[in-house]
Amino acid sequence: MKRLVVIGAGGNIGSHLVSHLARMPAVGEVVLVDGDRYEAANLWTQNIERRDAGRLKVHVQRDRLRAINPKVRVDAVAKWVEQLPPGLAAADVVLACLDSRRSRQYVNEMAWRMGTPWIDAGIEPGGMLARVNVYVPDAQAACLECAWDERDYARLEQSYPCTGREEVASTAAASFLGAAAAALQASECAKALTNDPTLAAGRQVVLDLRHHREFVMSLRQRETCRMSHEVWGRAALSNCDLASPLADVARFARGIAPDLRLEVYRKRLVRGARCSACGREVSDWRFVANRTADMQCPACGGRMRFGFHAIDLLTPTEVISMGSRTLEKLGLQAGDVLLLRAGARSRRLLVCDSRDRSGARRRAPRQ
Repeated sequence: MKRLVVIGAGGNIGSHLVSHLARMPAVGEVVLVDGDRYEAANLWTQNIERRDAGRLKVHVQRDRLRAINPKVRVDAVAKWVEQLPPGLAAADVVLACLDSRRSRQYVNEMAWRMGTPWIDAGIEPGGMLARVNVYVPDAQAACLECAWDERDYARLEQSYPCTGREEVASTAAASFLGAAAAALQASECAKALTNDPTLAAGRQVVLDLRHHREFVMSLRQRETCRMSHEVWGRAALSNCDLASPLADVARFARGIAPDLRLEVYRKRLVRGARCSACGREVSDWRFVANRTADMQCPACGGRMRFGFHAIDLLTPTEVISMGSRTLEKLGLQAGDVLLLRAGARSRRLLVCDSRDRSGARRRAPRQ
């Protein structure tokens, strides 16, 4: 059975997409990702009911999916895109229903590293346009950023310190427009799951609902693309467990050699945080995402802000000094990727959680 990841699962497009996925015979697991809650105003643009206002979007869509197909396993992840570990994209298909250029950029990189096909959907309300882009990671294939120029990078949404995430204006798009994009995205997803040769791999498909036209355009790789097109693939990653001490992970990978360098992909190790709400300070080493803080204040539940004593690469001395602490205690989560280098040698480790769904820890996978 196939595993799907839907990022932006509760919006104008995602709220329509979920019910289509629930009805696909090949789907056995769906991961829903969205950090937002529904508001009463969403009733007019998204596929929800009045009673859903105030609830987390992923919980509403999880319940809907289960009501349609109880056999599908559903994981609801109430997080923002930047808080996701790259290993989450180790699936059969990733579906992005986002309204942010920066969020799409992050999904593009996650999917590319994991070697996972991803389908990006979007709308343009003024022109009544619905479109999908289908990306299949390969060293020679076009990625999202291949179509970007300097102006696109300049228009990347600003991240506001008070929220720790991007602020994006609402599209106020009609519900039927999101539904059209979702149907188009679902049809390409079904093709990807069945290896249908008509999959629009490396192409953009646009529906012009105003003039009843369809456009299909090829996506070309740009030699000067800023993103590395390196594909890791899940099979190339070794496993390490959240319960493992940092020093044990380093020894397993290469041994704590004098020239060892350890880093966590897209995360940095920081010491010290301050709550932006109540001002409480915490002094502790912790890995956090590069552009956001995902730690809550133990006093008031507000967002903790980091900003001093930051480390990108850990040396053998630093690994040894905190080596007794487990990866989980250092703030890592399942799906994070550790990069270890010693001279010309390197190894990548995917962090896994050996606990079952009840929370009891099973035996760690053999290393």
